[in-house]
Amino acid sequence: MMEKSISMKRVIGLSSILLSLTVPISVNGMEPGKLLSLYPKGLTFDVIRKDDVVGRHTVTFKYIGSAELQVNSVLNLKITVLSIPIYRYQYTSNSTWKSGRMIRLQADQDDNGSVSRVSALIEKNFFVIKGPENKIKTAKFLFPTNHWHAGVVGEKEVLNTLTGNIANVRISPGPTERILAQDQLITATPYRYTGDIETTVWYDRDGRWVKMAFIAKGGTHMKYYCVECGLGLDD
Repeated sequence: MMEKSISMKRVIGLSSILLSLTVPISVNGMEPGKLLSLYPKGLTFDVIRKDDVVGRHTVTFKYIGSAELQVNSVLNLKITVLSIPIYRYQYTSNSTWKSGRMIRLQADQDDNGSVSRVSALIEKNFFVIKGPENKIKTAKFLFPTNHWHAGVVGEKEVLNTLTGNIANVRISPGPTERILAQDQLITATPYRYTGDIETTVWYDRDGRWVKMAFIAKGGTHMKYYCVECGLGLDD
């Protein structure tokens, strides 16, 4: 989303066995009605670096008829020193889902002026993936590293939407925690990615994505704080 030290451009790629210590989450039935109940206003996260908000990540959902779901993810980052911008990053991903599976995707990134694209498409029961430096054809269904779909926690391979590679990962849950999200304390389970991707993603018991954290290049701790992730006051 591969070095162990994660660069800023891999924020998205920083995207399993359920232990008895965790709160089970609902990963099935991401049909329109279910998804609308989880994220009725979409998703919005502030990206925080050294206690400063340096960017925003949004996810919006649009239903095409009763069969297809379009998901749009946008990340914008800007890092400044003495009010002077020294780094900019933009990521946009558009994907289409049908019957709970992704059938096409296009992801574009501008990493401080370096532009690249990843695309994926179902063709004759195969996933055809094109990245900046490769082309892959696989019969496997792959979740992308966009994190909004909690069904990914059971996977050992994911589609890295930054490189176009199939990333080998282990996604391991930890004990439930009380975290701050959408200005309230909630219970959530952290899922740690190790392997080709390293990050930690938190989901609540219903499968909502509510937090993310990772270490950027140089050892800087980064985190996603949920501004809007579908939580009610009684969560």
